[in-house]
Amino acid sequence: MKQKLLLLLSLLLIIGSIYHVNAQVNITIGTGVAGNTTTSYPCPLQDFYEGSRMQYLYRASELTAAGMAPGTISVIRYNVISTGTTGIIEQHTIKMGATSSATLSPTSWETVNQVFGPVDYQPVAGINSFTLTTPFFWNGTDNIVVEVCGGDPNSTAAITYTQNAIVTWTTGLSFNGSHTYRIDNLDNQCGTANVTDIGTPTNRPNIVFAWTSAVACSGTPVAGTAISSATNITCPGTQFTLSLTGSTIASGLTYQWQSAPAASGPWTDITGATTSNYTTSQIETLKHYRSRVSCGAASSNSSSVQVTSVASTPYLSLPVNESFENTWINSCDVRDVPNGSWKNTPATGNNSWRRYDDAISGAWGNPTLGGYTPAGSVGVNSARFHSYEAAAGTTGALDVYLNCNTAAASKRIFFDYINTLGPDSLTVLISTNGGTSFLRLDSVGVATAWRTKTIVFSSTSATTIIRFRATSDFLNTDIGIDNVRITDFAPCAGSPLGGNTT
Repeated sequence: MKQKLLLLLSLLLIIGSIYHVNAQVNITIGTGVAGNTTTSYPCPLQDFYEGSRMQYLYRASELTAAGMAPGTISVIRYNVISTGTTGIIEQHTIKMGATSSATLSPTSWETVNQVFGPVDYQPVAGINSFTLTTPFFWNGTDNIVVEVCGGDPNSTAAITYTQNAIVTWTTGLSFNGSHTYRIDNLDNQCGTANVTDIGTPTNRPNIVFAWTSAVACSGTPVAGTAISSATNITCPGTQFTLSLTGSTIASGLTYQWQSAPAASGPWTDITGATTSNYTTSQIETLKHYRSRVSCGAASSNSSSVQVTSVASTPYLSLPVNESFENTWINSCDVRDVPNGSWKNTPATGNNSWRRYDDAISGAWGNPTLGGYTPAGSVGVNSARFHSYEAAAGTTGALDVYLNCNTAAASKRIFFDYINTLGPDSLTVLISTNGGTSFLRLDSVGVATAWRTKTIVFSSTSATTIIRFRATSDFLNTDIGIDNVRITDFAPCAGSPLGGNTT
């Protein structure tokens, strides 16, 4: 009898130990005790605008420091200080993803997958919990992105906004921990490509992850199936995220992504691609990807996924002459670039550039306002940035790709510009390494009539990019450029080189 009792007690201790190891634990990220206002951002429970898309970045180093290890997140919680007059948040949706990005970009969205919603949700004071319909597995090394989005599908016919709930946040991060877009009258914004960032990106809502640790791997893992967030890339340079489905979930696993020109191989390890999710881009028109998943010495390969892509942006030979008269072509959006050697970032929305008479393709708000006269310095059109509607301080870039590998290092840009009113501005930058980094060349401000700007620069790089970056002032006149000419430049003998002139 005593032996049976001891055996029973031993079993109970073992079961208790297993339960303790795998019990759900609340992991809190963020220490701030104050929060946003009823009209400010970032705010994950927002209703001050009728539609929104927001992403928040939580670094792996923060998660580890809080005691989190590889495991599954099943619940997300926010602490609401006050609901004020916040009404129902329509079609509230949560998405999550893993990324190697250490800071959020103000000009792009991270790849995520839906884990909750959509539901119409009424915030309450105190803890607001969202049980994920699809739990999220964290591998212990990637950074986590949480996206919150939604909007009322009837916003074009009725006023459906109220105020934001006040959610505790942490301010003064050393990186961009939030990215917020919101707008009225355009319904649900979960699928928007518009990236206009508002609020303070170094502020971020505090969050609680209800997390359960993963068991240690053993034996040969199941690698599963490789999937990609996009398999047909139509915009040059677009990033996509590779991940696995149907693979073993456990701690102690290692990953190595591989690529090949065909599904049959030969397969080559991708340097640095050693997490369960891998974000990349490709210049090849077709490529296959798979992951080798290992538990110690035992490993298996996933099935592969094929990704097709348009070729990389071609670099124009000098001289270049562009007056923006021809109908713009589709690249990353509808009629978003003059030709295939230009890039427009963002490709759509109030911060995007468009031919003067084609605001509709850019989905601009109030497209008839903010215009200038005449519409072009040469011909009847120009490239136009919608300062009237773009949020103050936000930017939009129009890039031209150049092959400057000529005998003369000195080059010269001529372009006409107009900006009849306001503190908005246009800055010209250069990259000689294919866009990895940019340096400022010059800038222009107010011009009540078309004026010509001349800038001399030096480059023999075959991967040179000239960027026209506009910064908005909101509710003043738009910025226009026209008659862009880029040539070799040989200064007269005895004259000093350079001299930017207006």
